[in-house]
Amino acid sequence: MSLKSIDLAIDIRNSVTVPDFRDFHLMDESPRLGKHMQIIYHIMVFYLTVHFIWYMFKEKKFWNQLSAAIVLIMFLLRLLLIK
Repeated sequence: MSLKSIDLAIDIRNSVTVPDFRDFHLMDESPRLGKHMQIIYHIMVFYLTVHFIWYMFKEKKFWNQLSAAIVLIMFLLRLLLIK
């Protein structure tokens, strides 16, 4: 390998730039879209939470009630925005 090809390889390596994905502001163009999606997400989580509560009281088997309660805890934390 000649010295000229090594210099060319170093120049190519130094000239390649990787885009920084923090520069893409997709949500800045329409901030209302993000708010609407958040409302829809909360409605879906609330709907599933109500159905898990209903299932938990309707179910007779203890282990099914316990598994529904574990999932219900996760949904309640998401509904109350606790991370």
